[in-house]
Amino acid sequence: MAKKIAPSLNRFASSIAPPQSGIDVVASLPELLRAYQAATGRAIAYRSGRSGSAGPVEPLWSAEVRAGSKAIGQLVVSSGESGEVRRRVKQSPAAKGDNRPALPTPARKLAAAIGDMLSELLETRHALWQREAELAAQVPFSPHGEEAAQLAARLEGVLRAGAEAAGCEAAALYLLDDRTEYLKLRSLWGLPFDRLLAPPRALHGAVADLEAMLGHAVVLEDTNESLSWQPPEDFAAAVCLPVSSPTSLFGTVWFFSNRSRDFSSRETNMLEVAAGRLAIELEREMLLAHAMETAAWRPHLEAAQRLQRSQLPGVPPLIDDWQLAGWAHQAHRVGGAFYDWFCLPDGRIGFALGRAASCSKDGGWDASLTAANVRTALRTHGQYQNSPHDVLRQANITLWTGSAGDQHAAVVFGALRSHDATIQYSATGNTTLWHIRPRGDNRPIATSPVLGESPESSFQTTELTVRAGEILVWHTPPLFAADRSGRPSLDANRALALLRKNRHLSAAALAELLGRTICADGPPVADSALIVAKRTS
Repeated sequence: MAKKIAPSLNRFASSIAPPQSGIDVVASLPELLRAYQAATGRAIAYRSGRSGSAGPVEPLWSAEVRAGSKAIGQLVVSSGESGEVRRRVKQSPAAKGDNRPALPTPARKLAAAIGDMLSELLETRHALWQREAELAAQVPFSPHGEEAAQLAARLEGVLRAGAEAAGCEAAALYLLDDRTEYLKLRSLWGLPFDRLLAPPRALHGAVADLEAMLGHAVVLEDTNESLSWQPPEDFAAAVCLPVSSPTSLFGTVWFFSNRSRDFSSRETNMLEVAAGRLAIELEREMLLAHAMETAAWRPHLEAAQRLQRSQLPGVPPLIDDWQLAGWAHQAHRVGGAFYDWFCLPDGRIGFALGRAASCSKDGGWDASLTAANVRTALRTHGQYQNSPHDVLRQANITLWTGSAGDQHAAVVFGALRSHDATIQYSATGNTTLWHIRPRGDNRPIATSPVLGESPESSFQTTELTVRAGEILVWHTPPLFAADRSGRPSLDANRALALLRKNRHLSAAALAELLGRTICADGPPVADSALIVAKRTS
């Protein structure tokens, strides 16, 4: 006989219970409520639960108390006033036409202040509860020198403890292969050791294992009557359970008994605990292996991050009538977004903005290396080429000939001069320019090929006349890329309105304001950069 039991331990639960949030968590609250009643003559109480559970009598005043984003109770003021207060309220004009006495404004404001203070305190406690759990996960961990042997001993110990708790004589752990086609015996207790040398079992046809991996504990009270379930060992009774974490399915665990028998709810619960412990041990080992693999790279990654940040110019150029500023964000610690400015031989200031493409979707090491190559090429070719399009043409050839054709970048290169109202620039890729003027905005988009796409690519130089107070903002395409929910990180119309409203600010302040606004609802999902040029007089 065989039966399926829904696991009583829900290993796939995603809901998180909040910390205790009743009145007893704030020791000083009862005394505060008594002081309010003594001062105002009104009875005030805290009642847990959502709105509408205040009681059968309509209160004079009530307000929600929140912890985080969830309403966890109410502050309620009822009409438990003294005789003198009752007479004063009945004589007030606000009480006319209402059977219930009105709550005076000072008492209402005091009650609202108590509710706000209580919400703020509970939100702080909620944040502390979350932060402490996060800090607990960051405790330094040193792996054992014989970690593999320790894992084998721990797995066998869990199998033995689970089998003995349920009165079983043997246990076996089967894990899925990479392609989820086979189940391989990885640990055992009570079985001959040579079982580990047996070939893996095909998942196709392993009915009990498939049923268990759907989330059911399969109990075979008599395997002779349940041969269709395909138990892997010849025992009289057996139990098969899934070995899984909330996000991963590792395989199954079998517990075997020499006699035909039923398994009580307590015994199946104990076996579920053992299966959960096996999943914890396996996931711990995987995370440990990943942490050890990445630990050696962490110092190099931090050094590369510091180097990339230090290469971004921090001091704006000293040039009359113009201000320059930039902002860059890397989706990972290092990425392909950059901005730059430097002196040209003829006295002009050259500026650059770009984002290098990556083999991965969001950027990374290869994008940062390409960005460094592009930045160096622009600085080098800018020393002898006069026109921005010639600088980009030479940088394009340099990037093409120095790579396998897989290094691309969207770039803006321009030049401006002191006491000159004109500015020249050339762009590649889908970079965008915002020209904020007193009587409207202009948003031209570059449609030329990206840098490094072809050695025959050509680029055009655009010359703009900029009046005093006007603002130019170039930005890379992913600045408005949608996040995972499909919502853009920043709406272009909102950004333009923000710039128009703050035209009096300096270029550095505008760049900082845009960067802060972009990251207000979360950082951009891809490498992004912008550069701001403002004509001052």
